[in-house]
Amino acid sequence: MTVKTAPITKMPKTDTLRLLDATTNRIVVMRGGTRSGKTFAILILLCRWLFMGILRRQGGEDEVINKGTALVVRKHAATLKGTVLKDFEQIVFAFASATGRVPAYNKTNRAFSFNGRMVEFIGADDEQKLRGRKSNILYCNEANELNYAKEFFQLLMRCTGPVLMDFNPSDAYVWIKTELEDKRQHDKGDVDIVVTTYRDNHTLKATQIAEIENLQHTNPALWRVYGEGEYGVTEGLVIPSITIVEEWPENLKGLSGGLDFGFTNDPTSLYQFAERQIKEEIDGKQVVVHELYCDQLIYETGLNEADMIKRFQDLDISKRFEIIADSSHPSTINALRRAGYNVRKAVKRPGSVRSGINQLRGYRIFVTKRSHGAIREQQTYKFKQHANGNWLNDPIDANNHFFDCCRYRQTRFARLKPFK
Repeated sequence: MTVKTAPITKMPKTDTLRLLDATTNRIVVMRGGTRSGKTFAILILLCRWLFMGILRRQGGEDEVINKGTALVVRKHAATLKGTVLKDFEQIVFAFASATGRVPAYNKTNRAFSFNGRMVEFIGADDEQKLRGRKSNILYCNEANELNYAKEFFQLLMRCTGPVLMDFNPSDAYVWIKTELEDKRQHDKGDVDIVVTTYRDNHTLKATQIAEIENLQHTNPALWRVYGEGEYGVTEGLVIPSITIVEEWPENLKGLSGGLDFGFTNDPTSLYQFAERQIKEEIDGKQVVVHELYCDQLIYETGLNEADMIKRFQDLDISKRFEIIADSSHPSTINALRRAGYNVRKAVKRPGSVRSGINQLRGYRIFVTKRSHGAIREQQTYKFKQHANGNWLNDPIDANNHFFDCCRYRQTRFARLKPFK
């Protein structure tokens, strides 16, 4: 095996590696800032597995996979040589120097083999290699560059063991967040999210640290992503922020529901709501703060009237529970009412979308963790943008089913609390 770059003679041990080694779930999302060492940490794990058959330490108990293939995937095959493949060559050299064991290397296939184990590097743009590819371990480098359905999901289905990935979170809409962090982590609970920053990498020089920390003063938006490892703040959001809570709080009064109909492409969405007022001291003054609590009950495509009634029955929804629904589907509302449910149509007036949004922006909005539809839509429901870059007052009519439920529910209070 030939190593063209200067080999690593001593393997650095970082906090990033320690955090990764302690993960236990099948899918591990390594989200981090620049120079946090997340890629290097994953490659060290793969190299240890190649030589020893041990992947993660997991609290003192080794995760042993004696034989098989670890697949390292990056979006473009052409970028492998100068990035993740080069780093892995250096790490393999260090392991070989320390142990006296030398793995076989197939340069054509970019594959390292030792004692029945193989680490192979491929590009997702190499369709011949990607199609039907099976693996025992999967590592997606710069995973945000991959397409979720066509590339990542196909690889995931054909992997029998751990799935590792790393990326910089510059895009708050990336599928890693919406499909894995927000949805799968809640639904299946088999996702570990490890957030690391440059502070977790003790091998950095002072000049590198100073360059990163300078972003705090020169570009706060980039500092959030590359310094803190957090998702970038997206401009133009209709509702800039929500607070996610673990469970629906007890003793909330004034429950009501909002129902937005969908079918083929759009989900039928049902949420329960409750609001309360609290007093807080802000800037030395006592002010009344309006809080709105939201909980997702239904968020599903393909439901007909019979399906919806069955969902209501399965959820044991009270016949007294007041639900304000989209008035453009009177036949469905009537079907639910014939089934005994207290469903009423929303009152839509000219300008109701804009006025409803203005009212919602006056609340602190709290959403339960299981409300993945609401969480996803808050990150994607945006105002229209003029060609000159200015944001307009009208929202794009997409990714708004949760917020439509909010607005419909508000019409219940229209006489008492008119839109402003």
